Amino acid sequence: LFGFIFFIVIGQVFKFYVSFDFLENSGLVVIKLWFFKLKQFSVQFKKDGIVIRTGKQVEEVKYAFNDPKLKFVQDFSKEVMEKTKVKLVDIYSNIGTGDAQGSALLSSSVNVLWKILMAKIKNTKPTCTVDITNQTFFNDKVFNVRVFSKVSLSIFYALYSLIFAWLKSSNNT
Repeated sequence: LFGFIFFIVIGQVFKFYVSFDFLENSGLVVIKLWFFKLKQFSVQFKKDGIVIRTGKQVEEVKYAFNDPKLKFVQDFSKEVMEKTKVKLVDIYSNIGTGDAQGSALLSSSVNVLWKILMAKIKNTKPTCTVDITNQTFFNDKVFNVRVFSKVSLSIFYALYSLIFAWLKSSNNT
């Protein structure tokens, strides 16, 4: 019983792998707890929503941007972010427009954007380790981003946030 309570209350380390290719409009998200894959799905953005493919069979789920499920996810993520301890964020980006000057300008602008976003994370979560690697391709058309992150979250706080977001979304409908 003590071990179960200890497991629920102490923060567990989750690993997130996110990769997105903006030219092909396709991405992959993997969520792990220790060495177990909790969830793996691919993402594609369309005009009428988001297409998510999960599992071994191709299953497409379209969400409209005004879908109540997305409102629930937004409320849940807001609650969880307050209780999450970000330990590590690694960003790797490959950028190229086929033109040397355009590639350099776009790559440096995106690098500045990453530093602004990571400064916000570093200011709110000071124990976080941030690493940004930006590679410029001068002769190729490439635009992909990979993010690796480790966060610590107590299962108790995750359940609390889930219930709170569910109550909030059920009261709004």
